Parts: sequence; structure tokens; C-alpha cells
Amino acid sequence: MKTFLMILCCALTVFTVKAQFSGAGSGTEEDPYQITNADELAEMAYFLGNSHKGTCFKVMNDIDLTTWIAENNPTAGWNPIGVQSDHFKGNLDGDNHTISGFYVNRPALDYVGFFGYIESAAIKNLQVSGSSVSGHNQTGGLFGEVTSSSVIDNCKLTLTGASGLSGRENTGGLIGCIYNSTISNSEYVGKVKGSYNDVGGIAGRNEYSTFNNCSAKADIECPNYENVGGIIGYSNRDLTCFGCKHKGDISGKNYVGGVVGYSYSYYNSSPELTFTITISSCCHYGNVSGTDYIGGLLGKSYHYGYYRTSSYNGYTYYYSTNNTKIEKCFVSGEISGVKYVGGIFGDDYRESGNFTIKILNCYTYVDVIGSTYVGGIAGEVDNTGSIRYCYLCGSVAGTENVGGIIGHMANTTVSSNCAIIYSLSANTNYGRICGKKDSGTLGALGSQQGNRAYGSCVATINGEEVTITDSELNGSGIGLSALRNPNTYIGLGWDFEDTWTINNGLTFPYLAWEKRVSHIQLSKTAASLTLGETSTIEATITPTDADMKDLEWTSSDETIVNVDNGTITAIAEGTATITVKAKDGSEMSATCVVTVSNTQDSDPADFDNVVYMQSFSAELGDEIDVPILLKNQNDGDITGFDFYLYLPDGITPVLDEDEFPVISISTGRTTARKHAIFGDIEADGSIHIYTNATRPTYTFSGTGGEVATISLKVADDAPNGVQQIVLRNISIESISEEDPFEVLRYNLSASIGRLTFGINDGETLNIAQAKTYDEVNYSRTFSAAGKWQALYLPFSIPVETLTANGLEVAELNDTHMYDTDEDGQFDKMSIEFLYLKSGATTPNYPYLIKASEASEVNLSLPNTEVCATTATQIECATTRQTFKIKGTYAGVSGADMYNNNYYAMGGGSLVRVEDATSGLKPQRWYLSIENKDGSPVEYFAPSMRIMINGVEIEEEETTGIQSIVTSSDSETIYTLDGRKMNPNETLPAGIYVKNRQKMIVR
Repeated sequence: MKTFLMILCCALTVFTVKAQFSGAGSGTEEDPYQITNADELAEMAYFLGNSHKGTCFKVMNDIDLTTWIAENNPTAGWNPIGVQSDHFKGNLDGDNHTISGFYVNRPALDYVGFFGYIESAAIKNLQVSGSSVSGHNQTGGLFGEVTSSSVIDNCKLTLTGASGLSGRENTGGLIGCIYNSTISNSEYVGKVKGSYNDVGGIAGRNEYSTFNNCSAKADIECPNYENVGGIIGYSNRDLTCFGCKHKGDISGKNYVGGVVGYSYSYYNSSPELTFTITISSCCHYGNVSGTDYIGGLLGKSYHYGYYRTSSYNGYTYYYSTNNTKIEKCFVSGEISGVKYVGGIFGDDYRESGNFTIKILNCYTYVDVIGSTYVGGIAGEVDNTGSIRYCYLCGSVAGTENVGGIIGHMANTTVSSNCAIIYSLSANTNYGRICGKKDSGTLGALGSQQGNRAYGSCVATINGEEVTITDSELNGSGIGLSALRNPNTYIGLGWDFEDTWTINNGLTFPYLAWEKRVSHIQLSKTAASLTLGETSTIEATITPTDADMKDLEWTSSDETIVNVDNGTITAIAEGTATITVKAKDGSEMSATCVVTVSNTQDSDPADFDNVVYMQSFSAELGDEIDVPILLKNQNDGDITGFDFYLYLPDGITPVLDEDEFPVISISTGRTTARKHAIFGDIEADGSIHIYTNATRPTYTFSGTGGEVATISLKVADDAPNGVQQIVLRNISIESISEEDPFEVLRYNLSASIGRLTFGINDGETLNIAQAKTYDEVNYSRTFSAAGKWQALYLPFSIPVETLTANGLEVAELNDTHMYDTDEDGQFDKMSIEFLYLKSGATTPNYPYLIKASEASEVNLSLPNTEVCATTATQIECATTRQTFKIKGTYAGVSGADMYNNNYYAMGGGSLVRVEDATSGLKPQRWYLSIENKDGSPVEYFAPSMRIMINGVEIEEEETTGIQSIVTSSDSETIYTLDGRKMNPNETLPAGIYVKNRQKMIVR
């Protein structure tokens, strides 16, 4: 080993001996040097400089560096391969084996990393883990400096130590500095701290390089210095950053961004050049904070591109161009600073030359906080640029030049954006879209290029709430329902085929390439705790590889139950609902109801060792065997158990001939020869159940499952419904424990008799899972006879049941528009419903219902499944309009009904709501009408009533066309929406009506 150390020392200065490799291989691409241990890995330091350019190495197995470092460099750790004076120019294939135990402690050394300096090298499939890395300038976890068309692919470093990675200037999670090279599919996990400028989650400094599909999961700190980014701290000249993601909090002074801190292009030479900066399909999750020029994605972009030469005839000028483009990106978190603070972009600056910036198809789920020049997308854009097809969802707060999309704009186009801004706070120069406009173009109010904003935004100006009205700076106000409707955005020109997607009615738009949470499953949906007790709720998300797995946990009443990332703590007696919600904007959530009492009442999953009984269902008069189950942590550790069983009224133990409860040991876990079980009826009516082992060494086998059964009888007159059964003073004897395991109380439930479900018309419903009930009872009041009302229920009702109770029901068949005066404009409309004469209604589907007389009707439906409640939407269309009918179990506010021009049933017909005072109650459906291009139907009068036509279908009719038109001229041809065709007009291909029959023209 001493000989090796002497050779390594020489290798780090100037090679004076021939490079040697102790392992197999010849160093060629076809036969690389095979690295099997730490010594061979360190021998790569022999192969530096041009004489070893292209030498190939391959890692053959996992390697642990712990022993090597302890023997060779216990204080300083790993010796970086390649130095400033002699670069590594070879190729390494890590073959996805793990190199563990990595550690570097060289705070005074420049060019620190697993490799110190690589040039024209290719490093791939390198997986490294360790505790910490510290260096001076040009410090990276894997590479101090990378240059000259090097290629890095599929490399990962994980540092688990509290300090993570630390350096001075040019410090990055994977790379200190990178020049004219490419890094792809690589990741850093740990912490990054810089003590000077240019600090990033992947690279501290970049020039002329490409970053593809890289990610950093890192909190990044550089509190007193500049150029700090989630992926790149400082980038000069050309940059391509595609598919890169950062997760963690970032703090710096100036020029701080979730992906890039500072993008700079300086050029003072000839000839004229164009610099291209593209940040595409990138994202940042977490908080970004600093002083000035703070962006959720990019802090600042600066361009200086001017050169002048003198000649005999005067001067020659050269100008370079900077084209910056940010597209298909998103940010989630809090973005805070003082000046030039934006959810995506802080600020731009052009000192000379030509500069353009485009921000397209981006969105933010952020709270943006600053002082001046504060915007949900950009703090300021002051050069030739554009912001289009973007939206903010969150809040914006500042003092001056504060906007939901942009704080201050000049020479810029801001159009087709949406500000879903819940609160806006400022003192002067504010707007839901733009705070201050000096020049440029804001999309015209109400036009396709116009900007939209949440109409119920709360604006606090100089400490007082004010009402915002539509204007150029504020955009056109609309409701949340419209903002969750794709037609709102299609009408603005957004691309919902390749770029955007949306869960209609549930979410705001999101980018099509995202992997969002589609489902959350909790380990328990109900829990019982005693005062001061804690428990854990585990959440599982689908898909498991979602881009953002972070969940938000909240309690409906923190005075009763507190929750911290799934750990719940009982504070006071009562009930609270724990809600877990995905933070990626998918609106996915799940709940758990927690009951707190002053006695033990919990799930067996909360205990390592407990005896319990499962909840069960039984009919009146049943005699059933209920399992007694043992849950214990260690196999063969439990010798016996003891508890008291309290049964509710109507349930009694089955007794044997000696008047003792019938209880028996299950032979699956032990045998009757080893254990005996007893049941004594106590004076308070409880049953004392306990076991005895025939020898003290006999134990129950296994760690979970049935150990005994007790026979119970349900009385013929037992109370129907869910009854509580209690186990108290549970004690379990253990071989390994001096004291027994004890649980004060455990509850279970017994569902006795018929399982029923009752629902009153108009009450809010939120049913997560389908369930079949012995009986479903439905109550509804009809205040008038013969008037159609909306019907929307999560269960099916047989038509014969409705008929027997004097009710008629109809389902949607068609819509019709008429031009009665033949002036080319529709002036009459009807919706056609078909009377149902047999069968049954479909759950979660809109119907009409009416009663033969005013009365209260109570329906009793046996053996009926109640489905999960969903907001079903059905569509039908004419040649010009689209009609959308959507059911609701939560109701719709009057403001949403009014703002979105929705129609609701009233007085037997559909009426558009005329003001915002009356909303739609639950268990109803409503109608929206749009033109085929997604624009609103403007020529309908606000008070227009849409007539409902009920249609009887005779069995012998075979055509799907019902009585759409009435005409004595059987030769007249109509379109399906009721327009009479010109007899001299050539019919295009389509379906028409002639003599009340369907006619197809091909």
C-alpha cells in the first residue's frame, strides 16, 4: 500500500512513471480496464493527460470506499481524479453499480469532486453515495470542472450528511463548472451550501452547455451572495435546459431562481452572434427567497452584446442577439424577495445588442411576495418579449407595480393568460393581470387574445379591501367553474392536444407531460385515540412515480387533533377530520375521521401487541361465531391473554349446559392440550375471557390471526343499526417481557338487522365508495303538480316504483334550435326528453321528474346500491352550439351560476339565472350553452326560458327522429336543429329530416 501511495502522489503532480492498472482489461472500448475494488478505482488517477485520452474503464461490481479512505486519507477523504494542470480525458462506465462510502474534506482545494477536472471525457452510469463533500472554488459532488465537449449521462450522487456539499465560488451538486459539454439523466440528492457566488443544485457555473432531464433534490443556501439556482447558479451565453427538475428550498441574495439564478450573455467581439437560452419542460418545487431579481424559474436574464472597431473611415459596429425562451414549465411554492420578484421570471436587462424573451405555456402554484415589481409570472419584462398561454394560481403581495401575471411591462405583449389569483395586496399600480404598463400590448378585453382572471379575487389596497372591475390591467373576470373548463382556454388559443390537459370541472389546466397524482389511499379512514395519544396515518399515491409526491396534511379542528405529515396527536375530546391533499394541483385528496376520547378506543394496527375482535354484521335472530384475534410482534412470545367483553343490548353469549359462554381455542395457533380458555360472566354483565397454558413455556405460534372464537346470539328484537362492542382491560403475557402488555380499551362495531341508507332531497352528498344497502329511503317534496324538476341521484330507482307513487321521469334525448321567422337567426329553442316507461334510472345521471299532485313523496328501495358520488357531464350539440348538462351533489353558488350564464330548472322550464343571489342546491343539474368555438352564446336574452318537451316513444317507431318540425309540405327538408333548407340549395353530406323521417346525404 505504501508503494501505491507514492505513485498516487506523483500522479497528482507530473507523471514520471508509466501508468499501470492492476486489474483486468486493456483500456480499449472493446476491452476496458475492469474496476472491481477501491484500489483499482483510485488507479484512474494514473491515466491523465493527452497520452491517455480515450482510455476506457468499467466498474464491474458495487464498491465501498470506507476502508480505503480510512487507510489512505482518513481526514481529507477521496482524492479527486484529475487536477487543473492534468485533466482526466478518458471514459468511465459505472455500469449502474453503487460506489458507497464517498467522502471529501478539502475546504482549501479547488477543483474538488469524485473527479477534479475532466476534459473531452465520457462518464456514464456512475452511481455514488456518501456523507459529504467540501472544497473551495470549482467544487462539485462528482466533477469539479467539466470542459471541451465532455458527455455525462445517467450519473447520480446522494449525500446523506447534514452538511451535504459545500464550497466557495462555482459550487454545484454534481458539477462546479461546466463548459461546452452535455449532462443528461443525472441527479443530485443532498444539501448544497455556497460561501460565494454561483451556486446550483446541479452546476454552479455553466457556459455553452446542455442539460437534459437532470434533477436535484436539495435545499440550497447561499444567503449573502448571488447567482443561485435549483439547477444552475450562473449561466453565460448559450444554454439548453430541458426536462430538469428541482425540489427543495433555495435562498440567496440577488439573482436567485428555481432552475437558473442568472442567465448572462456578454459578447464584445466580432462577428455578430446570436445566443440562445432555452428553458423547456422544467419545474421547481419549493420556496425561493432572496433580495432582488428572484424568480420561481429564472432570477434574471442580462445581455450585453456590443463591439466597436475603428478604421480609417470611422467605426464598425457589431451587435449580438440574445433570444431567451421559457416554455412548458411550472413552479410550486413561495417566491419572496424585495424587488423584481416573479413566479416564473424576475427581470430582464439589455445593456446593448438585441434581446427578446418569450414565456409560453407556463404556470405557477405559488404565493409571490415582494415590494416593487412583483408578478405571478414575471416581476418585470422591459425588452422585446411576450407572455402568452400562462397562468398563476395563488396570491401576489407587494407595494408597487404588482400584477397577477406581470408587475411592470414595457415593449412586451401579454395576452391569452389567466390569473387565478385569490388575493392581491398592493399600495399603488396593481392589477389582476398587470400592475403597470408603460408600453407594449395587453390582449384586448374580452377578445380571444384577452387575459382572464378569477372574478372573486380579494384585493387589499393600502390595507383596505376594494372591488376590482374588468379593465385592461385586470382582465375579464370569470368564475372558478369556467377556469376549470377547457373551453375557457381553448377560446384563448391554448393547445389541448399536445401542450395542455385538464380534468374537466375538477382541475385547472396542467402540462400534458406531467405525471400528476391520480389517487390517494390512506392506511385508515377512521381512527380512535385517547387524550395525548399519537398515531400514524400512511398515505399511498398513484402513480408511484408522480412528478410531485408532496402531500398537504390538515386537520378540520387542530384544537382536537393535530397532524404533522401523517402523525396525528389527540389534543382534546371530540371529532376532527384529517385531510391529505396532493400539492401538485391535481385536487386529489383523502380523509380520515379521528375520534378522541378519554378512554382507549383504537385500531389494532396502532399496537404491536393486542387481543381484539373484528367488527361484524348479523341479521336478527342469527347465531354467529366471532373470531378472537391475537396480534403480537414476536412469533412464539405470547403465553396467554385476559380481557373483559361488554356486549350491547340484544347481543348475548351462547351458553353451554353449565351456563358458561361458549368459547374455544383455535387449533391453528395452538392446541387445546397446551391452552385452555375460560369465560366468566361478571356482576356488571361483562364476560371475563382469559387463557391458561398447561406449561409456562407454551406459547401461541405466529404473529397474527385467530386464536379463539366466541359464540354470540342476536335477539329477534335487537335494535337495528350499528352497535358498539367494547373490550376493556386487555392484558397479554409475554415470555420476553417482565410486565404484560396492556391496552385499556378496544372498540368494535356490530351491524345488526337491516343496513339502511336515508337521503333527503337537496342535502349535500359526498360518498367515496359504492355500498349496497338492505333499504334506501328517499324523501322529496313537490310544491306544484305537473311541473318538471331536476333529478340527480347516486342510486337507481325503478320506473314502476316512481309510477306507483304518482311520479313521471324523463331522460335527455335531443336539443333543437328553430328559426321560426326564417331571418337566419335562431329565435326558439327546446330540449327534448323521453318519458321512461320501463326499466330504471341510472345512478349519477341527469333526469327530469314531476308529480301528479303537490305532495311529499317517500320512496323505499330494497337491496339498492348507492354509488360513489360523481359530477357527471353529458353533452349534445346542434350544428352551431354545444349543450352541456352537469350534475352536482355539492350545489353551485349563485355567483357561479350568474357569472357563467348557467341555466337551471324553474317553473317547469330551464331559466338562466338573472342575478347572483340564488344558487343551485345539491342533487340537481344545470345547463351551459356554448358556440362550437368555445365562445359564449351572446344573443340569448338573459331571461330566456328553454322549453322542455316530453316525447312519448311508440314501440313500432324505428327512426331516432321524433317530432322535430311540423309542416304540411312533406317535401320540405330540415336540418337536425330545425332550420328549413332552401329547395334550390345543394345539400352537403349529413343527416336531415324529411317528412319526419331521417334522411342521410352521403
